[in-house]
Amino acid sequence: MIRILHVVGTMDLGGAETFIMNLYRTINRDEIQFDFLCHNRIEAKYTDEILAMGGKMHMVEGISHTGFLNYQKNLYDFFKSHPEYQVVHAHQNDLNGIILKQAARAGVKVRVSHSHTVYNYKSFVKKAMFAVFKYYVNKYTTDALACSKPAGEMLYTGNLLKNFNVIYNGIDTSRFAYSVEKRQTIRDEFNLGDGPIIGHVGRFAPVKNHTFVIDVFNEFLKTHPNAKLLLVGTGDTLAQTKDKVKALGIENSVIFLGSRTDVDSILSAVDIFLFPSIHEGLPVSVVEAQCSGLQVITSDTISEDTVITNLITRLPLSCSAKQWAEKLDELYVNSKSVDRSAYANKVNKAGFDAKQIAKSLVDRYLEKL
Repeated sequence: MIRILHVVGTMDLGGAETFIMNLYRTINRDEIQFDFLCHNRIEAKYTDEILAMGGKMHMVEGISHTGFLNYQKNLYDFFKSHPEYQVVHAHQNDLNGIILKQAARAGVKVRVSHSHTVYNYKSFVKKAMFAVFKYYVNKYTTDALACSKPAGEMLYTGNLLKNFNVIYNGIDTSRFAYSVEKRQTIRDEFNLGDGPIIGHVGRFAPVKNHTFVIDVFNEFLKTHPNAKLLLVGTGDTLAQTKDKVKALGIENSVIFLGSRTDVDSILSAVDIFLFPSIHEGLPVSVVEAQCSGLQVITSDTISEDTVITNLITRLPLSCSAKQWAEKLDELYVNSKSVDRSAYANKVNKAGFDAKQIAKSLVDRYLEKL
C-alpha cells in the first residue's frame, strides 16, 4: 500500500478539504491511503471519517504560532522521522514552497504543490512575502497542480507555469443531484414556508464577503418579505455577520446552519445560490450548486472555469447591493422554468466527477513513483 501525505490547514468543511475528501472516498484504499499533516490541531469536522477509513492524522504548529524558523525545523523533523511518505501533496497555496523545501531536504521524492485560490494582495509587505514563498514553490515542486488556470498562473513560473495541470474540484455528482425528497425534508426541518430561499455555503472569512451577502439579501427582502437566507459554515467573521443581521432587524429571515454534512440536501431546498467572494480559485460549493441545478450569482472576480453550465451569472462587486438584489429577483423568476434534475449529468460530463478525477490523480502519483 502507498500512503500519500496531504498537508492541509485543518480538515474542516473548507473547499480544498472537501475536494480531498471527495477523492478520498472514491479511491481504492487497499492500494492507496491518504494521511494528513494538519496545522495546529487535528480535531476537525472530517477527523472521525478519516480515521474510520484508515487514514492517519498528524499535526505541526503553524507558522503564525511558532515563527518562520521553528516552523521549518518542525516540518523537517516530521518528514525526516516519517520516511514512509514518498509523496507529499501540499494544499497550502503560497506556503507550499516552505513545506516542500523541507520535504526535499528530508529526501521526499514526489513533492506536489496544489494551488487552490487566487490572491490579490494590496500591501507591499504581503506582496514581498508572497514573492519569497512563490520562489520556494517553484524551486522545490516536482509536480504542479491547480484548481483552475488563474490559480496556477498566480503561483507558478518558468517550467511549472508551462506544465502545471488543472485538477478540477471534483464532487460526487450523484449525491448532489437535485432531489425533491431532500428539498422537502430540509424545508420541513426549518419551517421555510413557500417563499424564495437564498443559499450560501462557505467559511466565515473576509474573502467570502458575507457582509455583502447580507446587504444583498436585505435589499431582496424589500420585494420578497417572506424570503429566507440559509448560511452554511463557521469561521472568524461569524459573530460579526450575526451582529449585522441583528442590527438590520432581519434575524427571523436569516438562518445560520453552522457546519453541515448534508449540504447536498440543503442545496436541493434552496432556490438561488449567492456567492459574491472577493477572490477564489474554483470553489467547490459553486460546482455543487450547479450540480443541484441551482441558478448561481457570483462575483466576476471568480475564475471563469467555474462556469460549467448556463446557470452562472457573474456580476462586478462594484455594482450596488440593490443591483445584485435585482438580478437575484430576475434569477428567482427564471428558476421556476429550470429542470434542475438535468444538471448532475451535465456537471459529470464536464469532467467534475470525483471518481474520474481520483483515478487521474492516483495514476499521476503512481507514475511519479
